[in-house]
Amino acid sequence: MINPDLIRQGQGPRLAFLATPDPQAIAETLVAFANTEGGTILIGLQSDGSPAKETPTIEKVQEAIKQADELYNPPVVANKWEEVQFTHTNGNLSVPTAPEAVAESSQEAPEEEETEAASDAVTTASESEEDSDESAESTDADTSTDEDDDQDSEASEDAADPFGELGEFEVPASDREAESETVVIYTLRVPRSIELHAMSDGRVLIRSGDHNRPLGGQEILRLASAKSTGDYESEPVHGATRDTFNREMIEEYLAKRAERTKRPYNGKVEDLLLEIGAITEDGQPTVIGILLFTEYPQQWLPQSSVVFAKFVGTTPRGESGLAGYTRREELTGPLPRLIESAWNLIWSEMAVSAVVKGLEREERTEYPQFAVREAIVNAICHRDYRL
Repeated sequence: MINPDLIRQGQGPRLAFLATPDPQAIAETLVAFANTEGGTILIGLQSDGSPAKETPTIEKVQEAIKQADELYNPPVVANKWEEVQFTHTNGNLSVPTAPEAVAESSQEAPEEEETEAASDAVTTASESEEDSDESAESTDADTSTDEDDDQDSEASEDAADPFGELGEFEVPASDREAESETVVIYTLRVPRSIELHAMSDGRVLIRSGDHNRPLGGQEILRLASAKSTGDYESEPVHGATRDTFNREMIEEYLAKRAERTKRPYNGKVEDLLLEIGAITEDGQPTVIGILLFTEYPQQWLPQSSVVFAKFVGTTPRGESGLAGYTRREELTGPLPRLIESAWNLIWSEMAVSAVVKGLEREERTEYPQFAVREAIVNAICHRDYRL
């Protein structure tokens, strides 16, 4: 259970408050915690730690979590959501006290009060006897003794009842026991992940202080290098099955492979897919298998698309401060088609000049074709598909 003292300290690098079960906020905080040192998400608290105006239901929380899981990749391995109840009194949260403890406390209190009252009465009675003895030695012994006895008797009665004739008194409103309410909070502990997680829009978030912060290009590279991810391309893709593969794409791959090796493949297709790492031993598609043999890999790996942009100058922004590109397109599809589509786009935008040598006209491209194509292949095939 979350410690109420941690809630009083407020949000921080490892603690986040969400007033409502918002899928976007849940996804961003999950990614930020997983990419940093882990942390705990509390749904049902406002940013200052006070209870939300409306307590979310478990149904809304579960639906929000389901939607949040579709907003980032790869999945974050976290603990199960836990429903926790707190007692809210005068702006403070505390763990509800067990009924048995309250009963025992209420039974012990009267005994202590009775003991103290009896002690006070004995002390007062003793003092009154001493006063009576001293007054007996005076000249007006009979008269003063009677008067003193009456006064001492009244004083003794007053000491036994410190409120005199009032008997009971009204407790000021400020001292009355404050009304308390039960507050329901949903908690989730997120451990630090060995993988690099990103939002579906490409943002990589980390936890910085009490907020989630997106990283820039160099920061992402440093974070990726610090992660121990292993062979990401060989990992199975959650939710994909053998039927996810496109049969025609596999046959196209086999044909090009036979053309390159000068011999056809006569073995089982499943054995070849396992050999090249497209499936696991139990037949589940891997990251590389999804990238090569599915019509739309971005359904499983949204970060695997390619963005083409043509800039007028050498800066990302123009003189007006707006984006400095004149053309921008996002390419999707399997890796072979991404390579061809990227090449066709760059070729269509590449300047071509003509040089006449003797009687022949020779065209020269702005950049060597083989160099551009090699750069495209390397960029697409050797990129980090975790990002």
